Amino acid sequence: PMAKDGVIYWDREHETLPRELLEGHQLELLRKQLSHVYERSPFYRRKFDDAAVRPEDVRTMADVRRIPFTEKEELRQSQLEAPPWGDFACIGPDEAVRVFQTSGTTGKPVRVMLNRNDWHENFYEQFMHFRCGYGLTEKDILFVPFNYGLHIAWWGFQTAMEKAGLMVIPGGGQSSEDRLRSMLDWNATVVCGTPSYLLFLAETAREMGIDLAASAVKKIVAAGEPGACVPTTKLQIESQWGAECFDDVGSTEIGNFGYECIEHQGTHVTEGLYLAEALDPDTFEPVPDGEIGELVLTNLTCESVPLIRYRMMDLVRFDRTPCACSRTYLR
Repeated sequence: PMAKDGVIYWDREHETLPRELLEGHQLELLRKQLSHVYERSPFYRRKFDDAAVRPEDVRTMADVRRIPFTEKEELRQSQLEAPPWGDFACIGPDEAVRVFQTSGTTGKPVRVMLNRNDWHENFYEQFMHFRCGYGLTEKDILFVPFNYGLHIAWWGFQTAMEKAGLMVIPGGGQSSEDRLRSMLDWNATVVCGTPSYLLFLAETAREMGIDLAASAVKKIVAAGEPGACVPTTKLQIESQWGAECFDDVGSTEIGNFGYECIEHQGTHVTEGLYLAEALDPDTFEPVPDGEIGELVLTNLTCESVPLIRYRMMDLVRFDRTPCACSRTYLR
């Protein structure tokens, strides 16, 4: 459904819930998720038993802080000790339909597998919030300038956008020059990429004498690096492409949790699917909104590799005031 001034919602009811009701919804999903991981993941059963906490002990948002954190190093260790998948997943390889691995920027890559429901339904749900946030519709033509591989970047986005009815132009296996020609030839209206590659494409276009600002490209979706949330980088992308740039946040391990809406007032966390905390990096106590904290996320709907209180190692500031788009999801 569409609201005033071109805002499109995917699930208007949940996206505009008063905070109290939203937190009640999150708590309900969290309790189910805790039972799921306790039952299916040896890693989490050990973790909870060591912390002397049971899924049923979590009755309020304050109780969430009794749950131990999950860190990337533990996932890595689990896979080293029980290769190739470790013992943190809630599914076996026979249930998986897609596999990915992390980029390995901070050590050995972590492997992730997704079952049918996570790949076809949960990812779709996550990305439909992004699609509506960016204001993309079936009229849009998406160019995906990335190679097919083990990195999750853009494959979930592409699959979800196809399912949503956008035309997708695959741009893998091409030189940057050929990609730019394809974008123009096929009249792409949306291009996705990492901020650094988008800027490199803009530079290549200049060398080729192509005026990107005069092309059909109207929206840019940037992810994989900080950039779309860095004002100077965003401005550079927008001025060089003559297009509106949107932030897209996610990770291989936890899925796709944040998107910028057409109001550009920060990056929304899809709180109907994730529980987000901003904690003091030293004391791990929640920091007040507007202050810098470490982002800790819990995936509330993933079945395959749900992560509970996962330390993202990113520093963020939360803003829980309603956005101009009327969403109550924090930014």
